[in-house]
Amino acid sequence: QLHYYLVDYFFKYEYENNDFFKNDMDLIPVLGKNLHSLEDFYLSVNYTKGIERFLDLDILGIYKLNHRDLFPMVTENGKTLYKKITDEYKND
Repeated sequence: QLHYYLVDYFFKYEYENNDFFKNDMDLIPVLGKNLHSLEDFYLSVNYTKGIERFLDLDILGIYKLNHRDLFPMVTENGKTLYKKITDEYKND
């Protein structure tokens, strides 16, 4: 069985020991800084234009979600982003 992080270890080794690889990697822009932001901050709060703007401005637009966590569908102020996503997914 291969270790889950085996590829990560190869990248780290090359980055630390191969100047050509390090220079090339340093030229690549960092994308996906907001990968976990939906789960960590936005799924449980009221859906607003501010959240919509945040999503629209994200260059990558890919987020990590999982099916194990339960998020509220509504708050006392209206529906959450989680509700909006699940409503849209049901209509596809």
